[in-house]
Amino acid sequence: HLVFVSTEHEPPTDGPAIASNFGYYEFGSFVEARAGAYPELAHLVEHGFVDEDMPGALAELAAELPRLAAAAAALPDVASVAKSLGAALGQAPAGTTGVLVMNS
Repeated sequence: HLVFVSTEHEPPTDGPAIASNFGYYEFGSFVEARAGAYPELAHLVEHGFVDEDMPGALAELAAELPRLAAAAAALPDVASVAKSLGAALGQAPAGTTGVLVMNS
């Protein structure tokens, strides 16, 4: 599932489930093979988080998702995770400065 982070003084907020373990594995494999085209998604897959230490990172992450979903249209697991992650980002609470992917 996705976890939203705002400030050091606010507790993280649990977000929705975004994938099954297998679905996220397929998604991660697809992203890692194309890391140059999807740098924020690659960071998310490799490190488990994206934050605003690099200004604009969350916006770039959101922008990469529809492109990846279109590129992975023939791979339903990958496209589904991209769409779920995009929908989850759309539900981010005000003031979100980062997201984490957690296995729950």
